[in-house]
Amino acid sequence: MHFRVALVGALVVIGGTAASAATIPDLVEPGSVSAPASRDQAVLDVVSVGQLSELSPAVERAASRAAMAAGGVAVPGRSAMIPMTRITRGGSAVQLAPAGFFIPMGFTVLAPEAAVRLMSPDTSAAIASGQVVLGATSATLRGAVAGDVIELEAANGSLVGLTIGRVAFDDEIGGAELVVSPAIADRLGLTAVTRSIIWGFRSRAEIEVALKAEGLVPPSTRISRSWDPPSPDSVISLSQTKKLLGEFAFRPTGTDAVNLAGGWSDANIHPRVTFNDIGVRAACHNVVHPAIQGALSDVAAAGLGGLVNVANTNAVGGCFNPRYNRVTGNLGFLSRHSWGQAFDMNISENPQGATPKLDCRIVRIFRKWGFAWGGNFISKDGQHFEWVGQPRDQLLYPSTYCPNPGSPAPAPASAQRLNSTASASSTATLFAQDGFVAES
Repeated sequence: MHFRVALVGALVVIGGTAASAATIPDLVEPGSVSAPASRDQAVLDVVSVGQLSELSPAVERAASRAAMAAGGVAVPGRSAMIPMTRITRGGSAVQLAPAGFFIPMGFTVLAPEAAVRLMSPDTSAAIASGQVVLGATSATLRGAVAGDVIELEAANGSLVGLTIGRVAFDDEIGGAELVVSPAIADRLGLTAVTRSIIWGFRSRAEIEVALKAEGLVPPSTRISRSWDPPSPDSVISLSQTKKLLGEFAFRPTGTDAVNLAGGWSDANIHPRVTFNDIGVRAACHNVVHPAIQGALSDVAAAGLGGLVNVANTNAVGGCFNPRYNRVTGNLGFLSRHSWGQAFDMNISENPQGATPKLDCRIVRIFRKWGFAWGGNFISKDGQHFEWVGQPRDQLLYPSTYCPNPGSPAPAPASAQRLNSTASASSTATLFAQDGFVAES
């Protein structure tokens, strides 16, 4: 399976620039979103076990043993990004990618018997019948409704048309963009297991003990719990990124680089300029640009400008860099730098995977201006800030590095809950960050 090959494509702008995208309503027009279906109320606590990219068979088996020991159930889950060529209604195009280009769609794969418990009976029935379920935000972006046909490119290059069985509220499907069954995923070549989902255990304490007994602790594994408090360094979902910053067209141009089409970058990426106060130069998304300026101005005002490696940041850092995510392997996900959403600084002092060495006062200033920080990602990325559009400097969380003032102390390494981009505050966001466990 080579989703970087299967993903060769470009994405047509939907809704124009980000300025118009920001006015998109939260839901598609009345009547097009299926009424929410109640979940089994017994499913209150969920744990997700993952790694950087594919889940190793050994970790999957260990998660199953841990679930069994705690009286619970473990099921495999998958996630990837897959190319979409068009959406049609009665044979007429609703959304059409340019010839030779594709629209990237984030996929969540879940067995119907798990979806009935973790999502809803209606979603379970739709995917069990061979249809797909589309999140409401994603449906709004492309004008799709239930009954439309979505055409996807499988890993082998063939085109597969699938009916959208229902449009579901984002919260109902855990923040996912598109949900399919394992049978459909196999047909598309989405075969990599990326997480083990555990529920039904007797108690939180018991599943914690079972996970540790199997060696499922950071940093070797990513453990996300539905009862974790919100992390200041969690990123927003793909559908939310598209809603706030827009969709674009892309195709690969090298080992990991991509080329954007349709004039999206001209309309949405601010020309590379020198930000006031410190001298950092970068080209960022028009929506993100003011937040970068505000953060850097505050850094200078706090007397911290000398801690910014301006030459290094200007040479190899910055925002806009259309390419694949370098951490998630062949799952096909794009880096958030492709949107001009992420900003890298002090790269030489903070290489990917190394203990972060960025001054925590700078980290907290950027959080105040609406950025998550990569220093607490599963693959530590102390150079990386990612715009999330809301202040994060007041969230109290036991971060391993640079916790906000007043946060509880991190647990010992042997018992530490992982602070990563995949931290979930509830089952409503369980699948929202598929594929974005780390950036570089």
